[in-house]
Amino acid sequence: MDLKERVRRTIERYRLLARDDQVLVAVSGGPDSLALLYLLRELAPDFQLSLWVFHLNHLLRGRQAEAEAEFVGQTALKLGLPSTIERFDVRQFQKEKGLSLEEAARLVRYRFLYQTARENGLNRIALGHTRDDQAETVLLNILRGAGLEGLAGMPPARPVTLRELSTSLVAAGSVPPLTGIDDKTQARALTSKRDEVGQDDQAAFWLIRPLIEVGRAEIETYCREKSLQPRRDPSNLETRFRRNKIRLELLPALERDYNPRIRRNLARLAETLRLDYEWIKGLAHRRLSEITEVTAGPLRPSPGDFRAPGPGYYAIPRLALEIAGLRSDPPGLRRWVLRLALQKVRGSLQGIGQKHLEAVEALVMAPEGGREVHLPGVRVYRDYRFLTLQVQPEQGLESGVSAGRQERPGSRQPTGSESPPVLGQLVLPVPGLVHLPEMGIVIQADRVPLSRSGLVPRADQTGLAEAERDTLTSTVNPPGYSGKDGLLGWGRTGEWEAWLNEETLILPLAVRFRRVGDRFWPLGTVAPVKLKDFLIAQKVPRRLRDHLPLVVSGPDIVWIPGLRLSEGHKLKEDSRRAVRLICRDQGLNSEEAGAL
Repeated sequence: MDLKERVRRTIERYRLLARDDQVLVAVSGGPDSLALLYLLRELAPDFQLSLWVFHLNHLLRGRQAEAEAEFVGQTALKLGLPSTIERFDVRQFQKEKGLSLEEAARLVRYRFLYQTARENGLNRIALGHTRDDQAETVLLNILRGAGLEGLAGMPPARPVTLRELSTSLVAAGSVPPLTGIDDKTQARALTSKRDEVGQDDQAAFWLIRPLIEVGRAEIETYCREKSLQPRRDPSNLETRFRRNKIRLELLPALERDYNPRIRRNLARLAETLRLDYEWIKGLAHRRLSEITEVTAGPLRPSPGDFRAPGPGYYAIPRLALEIAGLRSDPPGLRRWVLRLALQKVRGSLQGIGQKHLEAVEALVMAPEGGREVHLPGVRVYRDYRFLTLQVQPEQGLESGVSAGRQERPGSRQPTGSESPPVLGQLVLPVPGLVHLPEMGIVIQADRVPLSRSGLVPRADQTGLAEAERDTLTSTVNPPGYSGKDGLLGWGRTGEWEAWLNEETLILPLAVRFRRVGDRFWPLGTVAPVKLKDFLIAQKVPRRLRDHLPLVVSGPDIVWIPGLRLSEGHKLKEDSRRAVRLICRDQGLNSEEAGAL
């Protein structure tokens, strides 16, 4: 069987291509990629393919690299195919990010491939990896101490999702950003709650490897038969690169001294383990779906606009898993679920190793909550019920002040009986509202004259007070994450609205975070207590205590949204004016919030 038919068989076996596919072919100019281009051109009429040639000059080898880029461009022109030839200083990128040269080149190359495919509406990216490359990859991963996924090698095909597009180079950055994906689409891909959490989003395109069952010697023979003149990269002969050392020294020694079919056998091992890997991964996906509570996190503002929320805000990816479910799983399944959770939040597992997974697993199995670990690009913290994984935000809330949202003197003009603005807090006019985009919420205040007919009947006032009369020592369990109960990732059903006695308030109100020495008089108790003691008694996770919004009137904390209002500012039977406070999702108006 000639090489064309063998490649066709691989394509059909793994369903790499379909009729009318638009294929971006990555061509370095070397034997493998050049053979791939010509083979796909031969097969194009059978599949009605449209081909597009891509080449990246890494600016590592001066004139020789420029000559290779020119060669690829001329080859595309000769074949009548469109092409994209890019240039990027990979060595500078490597120095900036502290990566190996191989890793930096790979990251940049894939980012440009994704960009080109996205910009030109291409749904396949064809790579020239061969069976020899697969053997080298498996052996390299064995030496690294890889697990099942690493031993499964390179798959013949895999999807590239919007999530991966949006978070590619999460550890590298600084490569020209992807275009054609707006903030809202990226946020949806990163934080969407799906029925099957962890299942791949709809693929933006697929990476395919049509030569994965072809040996390198067969590629060389094909190039000679077709009179092709591939370019040879001399850096492929430098044994200072680990992969080259495996190709040039270790594999030949294994062939000579142990097994002449070692390359074929390693490739077969990868194929066998890939089937096991996909089965186990499917089980872990289903388990992840079962124990996942929430995937939406606080909002991150766009640079330069820190006051009013709008299209520039997008959710920081976050995933919360039930501790009880994780602890009940067999260790092997638990480790896989944690891997998939990290992948879902980060977009990839690049930079995540065994020691990171072990640290997260230790957090799960610890006897108590209130702990956290920091992984590359991800913060993982544990409270009483959940293990939460959240992408590290570039900017966010800090104790005592909302980053970038400190009230500027004179920025608001309060009216009526007022107190001067205080640094480190946001003024809440009555009536009026404040946005907390970092948390994705709005706190709204309205003035209600109780003497007017039809507004807040006496029975409702009494009922509200009685319903909220809990003791300080009563505990609060986090409710389901829906509507207002999930705004802060913590809260109490029915406590997202408060009615205060205006006659006891100093207006305007303000919103801030807790400070050293804060005291609070919880509704239904006999005296003020330390705010810290109240939050501990309510089992508010330590990680949230510095980030709960507090509504204050002068020196008094009058309401903690989701928890309790103040005994000293509650409505009384003879109250004539009320201030109604609502904490709601910033995407809802007050009427919609009231319906939750």
